[in-house]
Amino acid sequence: MTTSTDRFNGLVGSAAIKLPCLAATVSNVTLSGEQSIDGVSLVAGDRVLVKNQTTGSENGIYVVSTGDWARARDLNGSFDAVGGTQVYIFDGVVNENKVFVLKTKDFTIGTTSLTFEEFSFGGGGSSNLPYRNVKDYGAVGDGVTDDTAAIQSCIDVGSGKVWFPNGNYVVTGIDVDIDSVTLYGNGGESSKLTLKANSNRSVILANKSSGQLFNFTCKGMFIEGNRDNQTGSSEVHGIELKSTLNARIVDCEIYRTRESGIKIYGTASNALAVDTYIYRNKIFDVGRIGVEFDVFAGTLGCGHNIIGPVTTGAGPLFGIRINNVDTRVHDNHIFAALENNIRVERSFNAQINDNHIESSREHGVHINGSKKVVMTGNTIVKSGRSGTPSNAGQYSGIFISKVNGSGSAAEDIIIVGNSSHSEETTEDVSGTPTLLQKYGCEIEFADSLQNAIIKDNDFNGNETGGINRTSSGTVKIEDNLPLGERHAPDVTYFDPDQNADETQRLRISIAVSNNTIKGTAGVWDIVIGHNNSTNGSGITGTYILTVNKTSEGVPSTTDWWPHFFDRIAGSDDSGVVTVNKSTNNSSSLVLDIDVTGRKGINVLCQQRPLANSPGNFFTFTQSITEI
Repeated sequence: MTTSTDRFNGLVGSAAIKLPCLAATVSNVTLSGEQSIDGVSLVAGDRVLVKNQTTGSENGIYVVSTGDWARARDLNGSFDAVGGTQVYIFDGVVNENKVFVLKTKDFTIGTTSLTFEEFSFGGGGSSNLPYRNVKDYGAVGDGVTDDTAAIQSCIDVGSGKVWFPNGNYVVTGIDVDIDSVTLYGNGGESSKLTLKANSNRSVILANKSSGQLFNFTCKGMFIEGNRDNQTGSSEVHGIELKSTLNARIVDCEIYRTRESGIKIYGTASNALAVDTYIYRNKIFDVGRIGVEFDVFAGTLGCGHNIIGPVTTGAGPLFGIRINNVDTRVHDNHIFAALENNIRVERSFNAQINDNHIESSREHGVHINGSKKVVMTGNTIVKSGRSGTPSNAGQYSGIFISKVNGSGSAAEDIIIVGNSSHSEETTEDVSGTPTLLQKYGCEIEFADSLQNAIIKDNDFNGNETGGINRTSSGTVKIEDNLPLGERHAPDVTYFDPDQNADETQRLRISIAVSNNTIKGTAGVWDIVIGHNNSTNGSGITGTYILTVNKTSEGVPSTTDWWPHFFDRIAGSDDSGVVTVNKSTNNSSSLVLDIDVTGRKGINVLCQQRPLANSPGNFFTFTQSITEI
């Protein structure tokens, strides 16, 4: 046989080693659609080794699709493999970490029956841990029989993989207190644990009697909390991770728990819950909190989950609650929490990146007295909507506050590159359309935030404004949308048709009141020019424009600067007075001027649009009057 090159990845086909497959079959399967195989939830694009077909010519490596599967391009021709070709399997209840060998020597793909056998190392196989079937220990899985004792006896054998074949297993709660235990299901509702009525505890509790529990995994399980038939209100969760180290909850579905879907916490500094990973789960209609990272916990990851709604329990109702250190929440879809979709309180080193955060009843993300929080790439929409439209315009996409309104401020916060807006309008009781979110970002009080950067965010499309205030601390707010916001309308004095010199005394007044920030609040241009040729056609003589400042009323403090007034000659229409406001106090500026002009007089007072304009939290007034 001649050497051939793998057409997909450039590997040498006769080298007889293929790229790994995510899973391998354990029985005949339908070669179409996304599905679960050997406890692995397969989606479009995943590679799977098909080796158990009733029609052996269908065996081979396939790429999963939402429609009919196609053979992988590195094994869809007779020159793409030889007898002895090896395929490594990455995941699965039965086949994880195994290597399979093609035993068929001469073949035609699609015609010859292909046989794959497990590659044996000294006859021992390549699986590093045994797996146990709960039905071998007496579990029935009929949705009626109490399978608690049978499942518990299977777990208590020791470290290893505990497999739940298809079925609905009713339990009063199961405990994992042995290191390196993995609970495997077949994904979706296939392998279901249902909490029996009045059990009043978590469906799964992973915890040792003392110290930390190592290497617990729950994968592909469906957890039914049976909330309406539980009466207890303390630690009644779907999965409770207590003082675990290197725990993983992956590809599970958790429904209708009385309290949190998943709760992670430690009991003391020497019994922390650390290195926890929550990925690709569906957490739906839970009673209190979707995923709760609580005290004595750290180095946690939470990504690619779907969480919501959270609407029915007592106490705090959040999609995700972070109350610890070193937590990364990313790429989740979180929606319809009765309070906040994400709540970060008294935490340190939280990262909230690339999430879609939608339709919370109150603020979308609430940062409460936390430090070193980084928010980037999130989309936050329709905050204040979930539950009733009557709350429209009351709650903001991002809300930053002190602990309990009077404790420690939020510090060292970075909010960059997010989008926070009302995606659509609703109607209030009068039928008037309104935007849902109050602000894109709202800071509760001037001292609620210290040392922060709020930059390059899109805060367009909110009921009241982009961002309501900056802070008395070192807070940098710049380049956020909406750009070019003005908070005071332009005012103009215009006298168009003068052929002879005319002098007019004018008073220009600018005032800022109700100001609560420190930093630039506004910049004004006072532009003095002549009447242009369109309005002044037919006027003869030399253009003349002179300006004399007669008086200037400036506050005793130096909070307006620079303030100068120069003469304009020719046709220059540039601003001659620029005013910056930077103070925590209300202030005003009054300029009395004499303007002499031929070809007319044109005086314009306007607030300059600012890219770092914080929002509608001043009262601006300005006027030009003859005196």
